[in-house]
Amino acid sequence: MENIILKLSAEAFMLITAVFLLKYHRKLDEQPGYNILNVIYSIFFTFITLDAVITVFEHLNVSGLPYILIVLLYKLILCVFAYLWFCLCQAVTEKCLYKNTGIIIFSVLSIIISIIPADSFDGSSLIMCIIASFGAILSALYGMKGLSLRERRLRCNIMLMSLIIILSGALQLITEGKAPGMLFGIILVLLIHNLYTMHGKITTDRLTGIKNRYGMDEELEEQLTQYRKDKTDSFYLITCDLDDFKSINDEHGGHEEGDRALTLVAGILTRVTEKNDAVAFRNGGDEFVIITDKSDEAVTKKICAELEAEFEALHFRDDFKIKMSIGYTLFDGKADIGELMARADQFLYDEKQRRKKLED
Repeated sequence: MENIILKLSAEAFMLITAVFLLKYHRKLDEQPGYNILNVIYSIFFTFITLDAVITVFEHLNVSGLPYILIVLLYKLILCVFAYLWFCLCQAVTEKCLYKNTGIIIFSVLSIIISIIPADSFDGSSLIMCIIASFGAILSALYGMKGLSLRERRLRCNIMLMSLIIILSGALQLITEGKAPGMLFGIILVLLIHNLYTMHGKITTDRLTGIKNRYGMDEELEEQLTQYRKDKTDSFYLITCDLDDFKSINDEHGGHEEGDRALTLVAGILTRVTEKNDAVAFRNGGDEFVIITDKSDEAVTKKICAELEAEFEALHFRDDFKIKMSIGYTLFDGKADIGELMARADQFLYDEKQRRKKLED
């Protein structure tokens, strides 16, 4: 009797925890894989409920059709979770290996395993979760070597959460279902996912949707750490500043138009940096910073040229043309971050003065 009370108490605790996690998740509708995660939460609530019902049935020695139906539903739910977890990994890491074919394969596997006889439900369903998690890990590992620091970090997060699913499934298999390992594993993964998304919100500028100053400081620290490990793996820092931005707020539509201009600029920076293994940040006001992943000046010049072309083609208002001054500098391993920013800003200032002379 004590064992069943302990197990049901643990399940109740996990259910309450999941409710709080879902409440926070509802505020993150801009995150990748949001809709898939919504369904995963629903699956998890059903999973806990069915697990509790099966626990009670086994304690009361209930058998026959009701027990078989509950077990079949439990097995199907677990298979659906495995399938959705793989889909979520694909949605978050867009460049994974099994982008299309993998989803079809795991769909077929889910259907096949869901019709395996009920007396082997626990093992077959847990194995499905383990297979799906291995698939997610293989997907994350594919092409890892050539990825930027940001993409590698994202893949590592996916692998960590997938590994938790594998270990929790293995625990439940070893204990023959006596320990609700998969439940604990899923709730832990949902908690970790929420922590990651919470961190993403903290480091994101609310107006433009790109990383903010805090996110930039983190990226610089990671780049410096990488440089200390590999002295050849440096980076360029590109500073960008809008010309005459104050006049938009004062003379060309007010602060609403100023916000629209910043959003348009952020969109251009995002498009260009995503193509060139770099990331854009809003440093504050009308100042933006780009950090490249490699110390390749040709790529840096390409980014600057593409930005100039994008701004030249951009139509903002008939009475105002958005222009941006750009400066860049290479991290040489000697300067600190303040000196690096100052060098890039000086390059930017010189460029702005040169442009003014040409216009005059």
